Amino acid sequence: MINNVDSNYSVPIPLPYPKVGTSNSAVKVGVVSASGGSTKWFKVPGDPRNNYIARMDYIPESEEVMIQQLNRLQNTNTVWVGNTKTMALRNILTDKDEAFLDVHDNIVWLDQHKSFTWTSEKDGWLHLYKVSRDGKQMQLITRGAFDVVNINCIDPAGGLCILYRFA
Repeated sequence: MINNVDSNYSVPIPLPYPKVGTSNSAVKVGVVSASGGSTKWFKVPGDPRNNYIARMDYIPESEEVMIQQLNRLQNTNTVWVGNTKTMALRNILTDKDEAFLDVHDNIVWLDQHKSFTWTSEKDGWLHLYKVSRDGKQMQLITRGAFDVVNINCIDPAGGLCILYRFA
């Protein structure tokens, strides 16, 4: 990649990635205290060279993290919740598509962190869902033959308040 905005002269920026026929980097997820100490590692199932850790984040007001794991074909997104004290993992959601899945950065925790928003094309359209924290309930929020293009506002404190544009 070329950086041509920070100086008068362009500067190449190396972006290493696995070349065809070489191995992917093995990735693992761990936690360490902010005050230091040893790192504890989650045992995320699957070959770490054939799966990608697409997203991870702490779940607010908890001792848990949400980990999104994509398979190598990028058509299955497995969502894990990991307990940072016991290091136990549980699968709460698996989103699949025959062709390809986009990963979205729009998770918002709702209902005092008992549910979250999830964007998926599982019904053929890009829609927004509300998923219970344990993954047992998934409710379609946006209905219809359209894609949700942009989420402008979600108000978790006042209940689900969404402003969006359609394509």
